[in-house]
Amino acid sequence: MYNNEIAENSNRGKLGCVAGLFWTIGTFYTCSVGSVTNVRTLTLLCTLSGIFYLLLSNLLVESPAFLASKGKKIEAIKSLEVLRRHKTAKDIELEYELIEKTANSNTDNRGKFSDLLKTKATKKATIISITIQVAQQISGVLIVIFHIPIIFQDADVKVPGNIVAICINLIQVIVFFIPTFLVDHIGKRPLLLFSTAFCSITMFFLASYFYLKHLEIPIIEDIIWLPVILVILFISGYCLGLGSLALVIISELYPTDLKPIGIGICLVVCELVMILVVFTYPLISEISADVLMIGVGSMMAWIGPVLPRLKSNDAEINPLGTPLTTLQVSILSATPLVGLVFGTLILAKVSERLGRKKTLTYCAIGNLLFLCILAFSSNIYCYYIALFLNGLMLDGIYMNVFIYNNEIAENCNRGKFGCVAGLCWSVGAIYCYVIGSMTSIRTLTLFCTIPAIIHLLSSILLIETPSFLASKGKHSEAMQSLELLRQHKNEKEVEIEYKSIENTLQQISNTNVKFSDLFQSKATKMALIISATIEITQQISGVMIVNFHIPVIFQDADVKISGNIVAIGINLIQFLVFIIPTFLVDRVGKRPLLLFSSAFCSLTMFFLALYFYLKHLESPLVDGIVWIPVVCAILFISGHCLGLGPLPLVVVSELFPTELKPIGVGTSLILSELVMILVVFTYPLISEISGIYCCMFSYSACSLIGFIVLYSILPETKDKSLLEIQDILSR
Repeated sequence: MYNNEIAENSNRGKLGCVAGLFWTIGTFYTCSVGSVTNVRTLTLLCTLSGIFYLLLSNLLVESPAFLASKGKKIEAIKSLEVLRRHKTAKDIELEYELIEKTANSNTDNRGKFSDLLKTKATKKATIISITIQVAQQISGVLIVIFHIPIIFQDADVKVPGNIVAICINLIQVIVFFIPTFLVDHIGKRPLLLFSTAFCSITMFFLASYFYLKHLEIPIIEDIIWLPVILVILFISGYCLGLGSLALVIISELYPTDLKPIGIGICLVVCELVMILVVFTYPLISEISADVLMIGVGSMMAWIGPVLPRLKSNDAEINPLGTPLTTLQVSILSATPLVGLVFGTLILAKVSERLGRKKTLTYCAIGNLLFLCILAFSSNIYCYYIALFLNGLMLDGIYMNVFIYNNEIAENCNRGKFGCVAGLCWSVGAIYCYVIGSMTSIRTLTLFCTIPAIIHLLSSILLIETPSFLASKGKHSEAMQSLELLRQHKNEKEVEIEYKSIENTLQQISNTNVKFSDLFQSKATKMALIISATIEITQQISGVMIVNFHIPVIFQDADVKISGNIVAIGINLIQFLVFIIPTFLVDRVGKRPLLLFSSAFCSLTMFFLALYFYLKHLESPLVDGIVWIPVVCAILFISGHCLGLGPLPLVVVSELFPTELKPIGVGTSLILSELVMILVVFTYPLISEISGIYCCMFSYSACSLIGFIVLYSILPETKDKSLLEIQDILSR
């Protein structure tokens, strides 16, 4: 921001590249010093840059743009004179007048987050900025920088990893000089496009090398030098554009009053993606499956930003041409959920035949195809068909991701894996509302295909579950799969776990499984009752109504904030709160979190219903508590995310014995989806006849009943094996 405000148009790109150059010098400095000192000395030496800045800070000139915005004309001109010594007094005066004019135009317009979505220019600036930042981080540069020694150790490169890291960072410093001189001659767009494409190509060949090594192809022994060359080329390509120009371009796109907010939002997105990439790198096989849950989350939230437009008379924003009736709203909301029911009935068997990996791949292809059909439809019946078929695919993804995670996880981290999938759902909802608030229905729908595309590109990294492979008699592949998933364990521990899997499968093979088997023993009966209660409580709490209808609900509540803005805020809070059970679940346990969540959802939904009841009565109290719906919705979503959101399918998949898991989980999902359809279909009709408050009071009461029943029958499954859980249910 400082560089952008003190630079001239002719050298703004160069100054931005210099900042990036110093970043790479810092990386090179750390790698070099870190290879010859201990952790404490390295950390102390990293303070030198801060000390140098403090010593030299008196030489720093405040930006003229900032001083002018504060009305400090004399100081602003002095600052400009220091920065423009090569210019005449007249040139400086003309530049100051331009700065002052820009500053004055913004004095009456305090930048707010909602301002980013008001004009086409700021919407486009936000989309471009977020795309650049996401591309920068998802290129994998931090993984290369953080894990160079380990990557080359895995590649069997004979040169020590630390030496390679120092050399690569030195090359990075040298290459960073190139855009410093090129950017103001060639332009930023060509450099950025070349950098993105080149990083993609070099990373592809690096991935191909490791894939061939994984397959133990003999040719690998002759090209052991390839990873070093590819990493050097990747880093060089990154430095030419993505590394040096991202923030330079972003700081140019926004008007002065929106620059801090715009850049801040982009940096937050960048940092969240950075955290996601770095955190998921060691778990890439699991995450490759969980990425599809982002697509599920985005499509389950899709109706939220889309519905107000489909109810509009404006043909420019409503692709159907005419506004939807209340009945059409009910049918449209429920159609994808009907697809979920059929998906459960059909795709459970497909998963048992083809395996989790292939089923997820085919569902991703179907998801991609039907979303493209939906994007280009302009007829309500085409919407119904596309949403139904897409719902079928989403159910296959939802069910198989949780089964996949359950089969590859260990007892100690099974809950955490389930929460990560739920977290991805939440990310998808945020993604949908952010994109939906800035783009058309068609563009939003096409953006919703991205998770499926990412999964298809990364599906080569997905490892089939040892349980499925062993069940098909592929013992060597199953053992190899388990070794890849348990790299932190020694050979003996892996063999013991594999024998446990084989013993479980042996018991299953001696049993002909039927639906009636769910009612044969007390344990399976209890498992079915508990599963049904959890799934019904999850849906009858009203969460789908809040997710689907946030913009419309807040429009009816006369809240002054835009419904889409509130939806983005609530979904962002949902994402942040979803992180909490990821760390708590294996410490606190699933029972306490589910009980707290159901009770808290009941309480917050009650107060939300009470607000709408008072509004219906035209009580004067409502005028003083307009903020209540926002607070209640935030608290409701937060409470739901702590238990009822991420944990139901995790618990359900733990309760049934392995041979009954597909039937048990499938039955529970069908019950959940039938209740979901009932809630979503009836809400628009009942709310129009009896009022929103009637629906919300009923959701509150149902959550309370769910809490009471779960308190009576739900056992704790934390750190318990399948046999221990079955024993508890049999008592």
